[in-house]
Amino acid sequence: MIERPSLRSWIQTWHKERAALTDPRSIEMVDMLIEHSEYELARDWDAVMRTVTDDAEYNQVGARFNQVVRGKDAVRSMYEEVDARIPGCVGRIEMEQEQFCIGTDSVSFAGDVYMVMAGDELGLYGLDLPDGAGPENHFLVSYRAAIFCKFEGPLVAGEDSYIGAARLHHQVD
Repeated sequence: MIERPSLRSWIQTWHKERAALTDPRSIEMVDMLIEHSEYELARDWDAVMRTVTDDAEYNQVGARFNQVVRGKDAVRSMYEEVDARIPGCVGRIEMEQEQFCIGTDSVSFAGDVYMVMAGDELGLYGLDLPDGAGPENHFLVSYRAAIFCKFEGPLVAGEDSYIGAARLHHQVD
């Protein structure tokens, strides 16, 4: 279990995976995944959009999430809306990665995703605020996920995310 989830730590996992690669295309895709994620961590949506194709498509399927986002403008709106709803949430996420696979035009990974969220955010994931806790308290939450990042050339062409039901672990403050 990851007690203090951080996108920075997850990115470090990808750096370790990259160090073992020898195929130029695989290296190119993992480098872009890292660059794209660094911009997400910085909440620099202009820079994120420079790493995405014009016709990118993001699919999120599973518990509480069923949406398709098409086109660069819609992808940008998705990032901005999520960040407005749960400020800084991208930086408070990390996968306990069990699988890391590279194809000819994709990088995929699967495992348990952990995040810290405020009590008033729990409902977005179908979770109830525990008795005695307030909306200002923070909680460790996780869910199973398989994520497939698609690439066209060096750019991110989209992401398919399959998300399981969220689990509340404990209060962290």
